[in-house]
Amino acid sequence: MMAHGTYHGRGSNNSYVQNYLNRRQLVGGVPVEGNASDYEDEDDMVSDHDEMDYEIYPNPHLSRNKALTRPYEDAGRFEASKLREAKDTGPNKGHGHKKFSKRGRLVTFYRNDDPHFKGIQTAVSQKCFVSFETLLSWLTEKIPLTKGVRHVFSLPEGREITDVKDFVGGKDYVVSNDKKIRLNVQYGNSKEQYWNNRKPSAGKFRKHEKQLFLGENGDVLSTSNASPRILSIMSNTHRNSIEKVILNPKTNQTFEEMLEDITAMLKLLKPPVTSLYTAKEPFRKVQSFSQLHRDFKDHDLFIACGREGRPKEMLTNAFSKREAPSSNSSNDSLITGQAALRKPKKIRRPNIPDYESNPSFVRSVSPVTPQPARGNSHPNIATRCRIPKPRTKAIIKAGRSVTPQFSKPEGVGKKKTQRLGKRLDHSVDVIKVDIHGRRREFYPPTLSDGNIDDGERPDKKLKLDWVYGYRGHDARNNLYVLPSNELLYYVAAVAIVYDKQRELQRHYTGHNEDISSMALHPNETYVATAQLAGETADTAAHIRVWDVRSLSTYAIIGLGVFQVGLSSLDFSAESEGEYLMAIDEGERHVMSVWNWQDEKMLAKTTLTNAPKHSLDDEEDTSIETVIWGCFHPQDDTTLVTYGEEHIHFWKIFWDSRSKTAKILRDKKSGFFKEDPPKFVTAIAFSANGDVITGDSSGRILVWSRDSADAYVINTRCSESMRRAHRKTVFALCMLEDGTLLSGAGDEIKAWDSSDKYRNIRDRTIPESAGYVRTLVPQSLLTADDTLFVGTTKNIVLEGSLQHKFRAVVQGHVEEVWTAAISPSEHAFVTAGHDMMVCKWSAVSHKMLWKVYVDSACWASAYHPEGHTVVIGTETGQVIVLNANNGSQLASFNASHEKIQTVQYSPDGAMLAIGCHDNTIYVFDVLEKRRSYRRHGQGFLRGHKNFVLNLDWSRDSGFLRSVSGDCDTLFWNVNSMQQEKPAKSLRDVDWHTHNCILGYHVIGAWSNLVEGEDLSCTARSHYRDYLAVGDTEGAVRLYKYPCAAHKPEYYEKKHYSSNVTSVGFLFDDSYVISTGGVDAGVMQFAVVEPLTPR
Repeated sequence: MMAHGTYHGRGSNNSYVQNYLNRRQLVGGVPVEGNASDYEDEDDMVSDHDEMDYEIYPNPHLSRNKALTRPYEDAGRFEASKLREAKDTGPNKGHGHKKFSKRGRLVTFYRNDDPHFKGIQTAVSQKCFVSFETLLSWLTEKIPLTKGVRHVFSLPEGREITDVKDFVGGKDYVVSNDKKIRLNVQYGNSKEQYWNNRKPSAGKFRKHEKQLFLGENGDVLSTSNASPRILSIMSNTHRNSIEKVILNPKTNQTFEEMLEDITAMLKLLKPPVTSLYTAKEPFRKVQSFSQLHRDFKDHDLFIACGREGRPKEMLTNAFSKREAPSSNSSNDSLITGQAALRKPKKIRRPNIPDYESNPSFVRSVSPVTPQPARGNSHPNIATRCRIPKPRTKAIIKAGRSVTPQFSKPEGVGKKKTQRLGKRLDHSVDVIKVDIHGRRREFYPPTLSDGNIDDGERPDKKLKLDWVYGYRGHDARNNLYVLPSNELLYYVAAVAIVYDKQRELQRHYTGHNEDISSMALHPNETYVATAQLAGETADTAAHIRVWDVRSLSTYAIIGLGVFQVGLSSLDFSAESEGEYLMAIDEGERHVMSVWNWQDEKMLAKTTLTNAPKHSLDDEEDTSIETVIWGCFHPQDDTTLVTYGEEHIHFWKIFWDSRSKTAKILRDKKSGFFKEDPPKFVTAIAFSANGDVITGDSSGRILVWSRDSADAYVINTRCSESMRRAHRKTVFALCMLEDGTLLSGAGDEIKAWDSSDKYRNIRDRTIPESAGYVRTLVPQSLLTADDTLFVGTTKNIVLEGSLQHKFRAVVQGHVEEVWTAAISPSEHAFVTAGHDMMVCKWSAVSHKMLWKVYVDSACWASAYHPEGHTVVIGTETGQVIVLNANNGSQLASFNASHEKIQTVQYSPDGAMLAIGCHDNTIYVFDVLEKRRSYRRHGQGFLRGHKNFVLNLDWSRDSGFLRSVSGDCDTLFWNVNSMQQEKPAKSLRDVDWHTHNCILGYHVIGAWSNLVEGEDLSCTARSHYRDYLAVGDTEGAVRLYKYPCAAHKPEYYEKKHYSSNVTSVGFLFDDSYVISTGGVDAGVMQFAVVEPLTPR
């Protein structure tokens, strides 16, 4: 069932297979040769991936559909994307320029922040440069910049120039590769000659540079004859951030200035760039320009290091004590050139059993082994038609290198040395670990609690049991109803198949970053999901096609091709899902068509520079936003895209000259007779082939083919829907009986297409549920069937035009930052930035109650007796709620700044509150938890940063706190003073372990890479497991205590941002986690692993 309203019948699997096999026997048409002068040639699309080795479909005779057999010579009124790559070398060369006109405006261009650049004077006019992009291309060749000329500013005003017509004759202008312009530089006043690297006139080199000009035999070398080079620079901390720079041997830019430019280009954890290293072992540091031309002339890829100073492979080798090579070595972690397109090899962690022997341990990135189908059995389509077998190789994330630097403990002589990774030695006096650039001291207890810290994996693992919520506030077309009446949607990086009748969820967990779009195959058996790009190569944006019954992966598409993520996916309907269309969210909005079964790209084009549709427009202007795109359900050769002030119609042609498929835009289709809407936001298709669109003005338009086969507005059919809704139309769906359903704001309306789209029925959804985002009928037959509505408040409603709507899926709307676990029942409370506090049942997975507070929530805690819940807010207010019904019992202000953490003492007599004013406030709990009074002086001060975590001792006499800068302090609550030295509290029995720092959790830090931190920790109530969440969205389960170096663990990564809280239920049967930006709440079962340890 297509969420964007595609018209088609469900059919049966048998008919699908027969049609599929019949289509395989057809032979594609032969291209008709014609006169190419009647058609416009398609310009090459500018893309960072033009050199990639994905195959374009080779021959129309092999095509199984007419989409790739339409001759390019029949293009007629269709045109290609106009984004061009200028290949000329001056204003008089190439197709992008024309000869200079005598009326051109004579201007001078200078290089940003370069007082020694003498300037380039030239005449500028529209006859010289047909577009502003052409001028930028020419300036790039004349004025070397590391990232090319991208911006032009006037002097001395600093106003940015965006059009050739804006230049004024006789004025000066500054070119730059970013928007940071220096106006206090004396441009054009330099009397120096152009820089060259010849020997100084005195005949001597500078003493400190002489070694750079000496060869192996002592002869002086020179780079004066070297030619410009194109280098690839990769960020040390974010290996998927790679930029290309042009190295000009005659530049007057210093090496340090080039490092400053690289800083602005790359994504770095610790900017600025301080050094360059070769990407091949042994990693060699680049000292100057001349080394790049001479010593490293065979190197094309370099690593840019920030304040960390060296590549992380060198840091790993320096701090690791194991003999096994690091899995982050250059051979594994550097993905460059053509290798970036190949499917990642299976990587094993050091000293860890392989994936086949223990699949449950490896990060679950790709569930590739087919699982037996659950519920109703279906015929195995993969064996009856040309569906590829499930992938048998997993994409496994490489093992992680250590960030903290473990040093030898200080004790009494050599006998007091702690061997990390072995059993815990309680005779060690202190262990020192470097965290965040500072050495921290941790004191092991002198008494053993009986647990052995051997660094091995725990005897239990985490299994995703339930995902609470739905993502609707910033997503579209992400709700489907399967033939089994299961709901299909996604939250964070998990695709969910929800059986609401049996109250069961099944999860596809193949993604390791947030899912951005989803499409259901016409046979309703296969699903395509796409993820956003992460910060590392193994979290690159790509598409996965998987079986909704077995949750097996059948295809992984576009690794290394997509830049940001996919905003739109759609299967072709005419060919029964043979092709898959995708739109990249990158700045060029590249639309590509794939044969997903072969994982091959067939055609692609850019969408961002197509002209805005107005009959009075004379010039092409750039389209900023493309919202969605899809195939026409009755014609695979036609594609439709829409977004900001536009709707475009595209066709696929076969070019017999280049032997490739091309996507061209219809120049006569998609014109608005009046002013275009700000956004076109929804689309559907009627049975006669009409295209129906909804927009931000609440208007619904019908587009029909005219006599020239162009799509134009059907005024007669659209007249009744000119004011269809008061709000933006986000959902359209055409039913088989000719009824059009539309959703906007809190309204759902039905329109009769057989009667000029007359409004026949209205329905409103509850105001508390938000606005309509996605509208999906359970059946496409009639409007009387059940409807499912996804809303902007992350709720899925079930109802109909005759009956009221009720919530079947609920969740938080904004970031969720805290979860409080009940001490006596299978329930927990969550709160977040949406000012909503919710209580959930971990058994029925239902929301028991929810209440709204006055400000965003950051912290929560249960009273030990389980009757009350305390909430800490952004304004410093503390709210006490009844845990049974959510009613408010008390409220008071603890601080004027944000509350980060709250914790009741184990005896329930005191409440500790950590705030962003670097203070811990302690209150006495009185009158059955309805009254709170400051304990003693009422506050504890000593931290230099905000208070992040708190732990009480079991006897309620001491507090342990960790601040935002990772300082750990200890406090005597009776005297309300800081306890010094910390060594004196080494044997204190702590009631919880919420603090991210401590001797019993330092092992978890050793498994983090540079730039990662632990964001939350929780110890099981039986003290045998430790759950941790990190800033990259991973939840890990360790044995407790966890002080060994690089201990083994089980991991689940279903969030894309930091994990904000983790906690065990009172009987340790489940782990509850919350994600920040994802607004996702997940419940993991603590289960036995499939294979023994």
